[in-house]
Amino acid sequence: MTADPRDKLRRAVEETFRKGRTAVSDALLTPNIVIRQFTMDDYECVRQLWEEQGVRLDPSLSREGIARRLERCSSDLFLVAENRGMLLGVVVASWDGQQGWISHQAVDPTSRRLGIGSKLVEEVERHLKALGARRVALLVSRDNLMAQDFYQHRGFHVEEDQILMTKDL
Repeated sequence: MTADPRDKLRRAVEETFRKGRTAVSDALLTPNIVIRQFTMDDYECVRQLWEEQGVRLDPSLSREGIARRLERCSSDLFLVAENRGMLLGVVVASWDGQQGWISHQAVDPTSRRLGIGSKLVEEVERHLKALGARRVALLVSRDNLMAQDFYQHRGFHVEEDQILMTKDL
């Protein structure tokens, strides 16, 4: 069985937490974070990250679904974060001509609280703004309090007067 390439970084992060996080350890871990466009070579790592985070992998998130999405949409809105070649986070966004939508964001649990999620959101917001977006929206599960807190600390607010309605086609 092939070892997960993120294991080395996970062990380093876990060891840092066991010893106690310091400004020095944070500085050693975060300066190598690179935010870049997703490529199909990233698919297996992204799929694994989504599965670990409990993202429901509907057909639009299959290898074929993602390839179709990249043909139709700007790859500037499908970003990954990596550190020393290891994929640690992902965010997918879309632009409907009026507002941006953030979906399917995930950060490896052992790499959270290092600013990776924030960097992904900031970068995708920058791309959306360049497209003309004046607003960005997203959906968060009611029971995902950690995600709600994350987004509220980045200026998002709950729209109390709206409900989500869906229909399978």
